[in-house]
Amino acid sequence: MAGIIAVAGVIFGLTLSAWWLILVFFVTAVPALFFTRLDVTVDMDGLAVSFGSFKWPTKRISLDQIASAESVDLNPWAWGGWGYRWAPGKKTAAVLRKGPAIMVTKHDGRRFAVTVDDAPLGAATLQSHIDALPPR
Repeated sequence: MAGIIAVAGVIFGLTLSAWWLILVFFVTAVPALFFTRLDVTVDMDGLAVSFGSFKWPTKRISLDQIASAESVDLNPWAWGGWGYRWAPGKKTAAVLRKGPAIMVTKHDGRRFAVTVDDAPLGAATLQSHIDALPPR
């Protein structure tokens, strides 16, 4: 979808000789390629979140870095809005919508949350893998 918008913007911009319009379309369409889809994987390695249609970049949090995992009802405004949100030294989130999310707390106290379907199952699976690790 974002690619179609970008191409339409270029054609429309060239038709009107409005180069600024092309820039506006690219500034809005290119980020959409990366933040309109998230692929979340929970397994014995930990948590992995891949962004966009190209599944790049991928954020990985290894199991040995995670102190706990839980399912939360995420309100985007509490995390700074939608998209990839970052509060230095405190918390990070990948937020595409309001609702269920997996939130992990790392051993250093930092938190990471990602909105996902069936967050309770994902968080419980992740926590069971954490519980199976030998004590630190």
